[in-house]
Amino acid sequence: MIMTDFEELKAKYAPEPAVIPSEAPEGDFSRGDYQSPASPEEAPVIPSEAAEAAESKDLTPSEDILSEAKNPASDSSRCSEYQEAARDSSPEGLGMTNPSLAPETKPRKKRFWKIYAICTAIFAMLICGLLGFFWQFLKEYEQTRPINVAKETVAELAEGKNLEGFIPPEANKYDCGADVAALFEAAGGEADSEVVEKVGYSTEDAPVFSVRKGGKEICSVRLRRDGKHRFFDNWTADGVFFPGTHEVDITVTDDTKLLLNGVQVSEECVVSRDAPLPGYEDYAEYTPKCVHYKIENLLYEPKLSFENDYCYPQATEKNGVWTVAYPGAKESRDDAVALAYEAAKAYVTYASSQDSPLAPLDVYLVQGSMLRARVLSFNRKYFASHDSAEFKNMEVLDFSVYGADVYSVKLSFDYVMQTGRKEKVEKTVMTLYMLRIDGHWKIAEVASE
Repeated sequence: MIMTDFEELKAKYAPEPAVIPSEAPEGDFSRGDYQSPASPEEAPVIPSEAAEAAESKDLTPSEDILSEAKNPASDSSRCSEYQEAARDSSPEGLGMTNPSLAPETKPRKKRFWKIYAICTAIFAMLICGLLGFFWQFLKEYEQTRPINVAKETVAELAEGKNLEGFIPPEANKYDCGADVAALFEAAGGEADSEVVEKVGYSTEDAPVFSVRKGGKEICSVRLRRDGKHRFFDNWTADGVFFPGTHEVDITVTDDTKLLLNGVQVSEECVVSRDAPLPGYEDYAEYTPKCVHYKIENLLYEPKLSFENDYCYPQATEKNGVWTVAYPGAKESRDDAVALAYEAAKAYVTYASSQDSPLAPLDVYLVQGSMLRARVLSFNRKYFASHDSAEFKNMEVLDFSVYGADVYSVKLSFDYVMQTGRKEKVEKTVMTLYMLRIDGHWKIAEVASE
């Protein structure tokens, strides 16, 4: 039958499917030695064009198919096409020497190096992060150590800085304007001064450090906590202390403002008002009234300053005693000093010689005063006897003006006495308190050193 002939032709001339075996096949593709698998059912079948055409026409073979069956050359060319396609898709056609391993080797190598690079980068980043954290940890540790904060405070003092934390909370209002940096410099402090913890004063909450130079303590620095920065407590200066405390006990005229470290002294520090001017106690009716101030428990040696309408007072301290100087105008100063010098020479001449008359000195004395009574009681044998005397090397140590009619002069001079060829020199320092009464300048008091 025709159907039987078609099945035989289909089985004979249908091309074999192109299959890539899992193992290297035997034979040579180029010679057409390829053998199909043992189980044809397992291999996909690719029908020929003729078979498809036949099936589409109710399985009736056309004349073209019959002609193909009768034409061996056509069959041979079709087999050559399938062999060419199989050769192109074979592992050898792809240039691989080992068809079973080649397709997977390169991707696996690429994947390994990629994973290796990622792991290496992550590890390096972790190491860098840990090193950075450790460096920051050590940096903050060093910066927040109390000893290092104390050294930074000393360096700032040496630079002349007066920071907020240098004045301790327990300081009074007159200490608050103190120039701590200037006091540090005056005490001999330097940036490289030794800083050690002060045993017996330092606590965990308030460390105290001693600042020394040449074994001598210049000052001490107290610290306090100032918050927390990540890992450690922050520390800051809580006061700079110099050895000892200070006080001011001083009398100034009632028209003068007294200032300590730039802060005006208030009424609470007034001991008395309408006090007599020091050195003029016997002449209260002729001299300005004064105010006596006393300020105690100062942490810092104070800087005193004064304000009034007629002069520019200054203050000096010696052995705990403060004296006020009111430098007057230069044009009046020279005349006032010359007058006081003449009065001092009259005073010394009368006191040092039994033969000296009282008259030259008496013109400077107030009748009925305590000073005149004391002069008249002098034992004038106090000085050695001499034939002549002269004054040399006169120097003004202090000139103070307390008002239009009151001033004092502190003088230094050599009193040279001659006895034959012998010479004796008495170094003399005295302060004369001058007072104008009824238009005449008098000596209110004399203080000798």
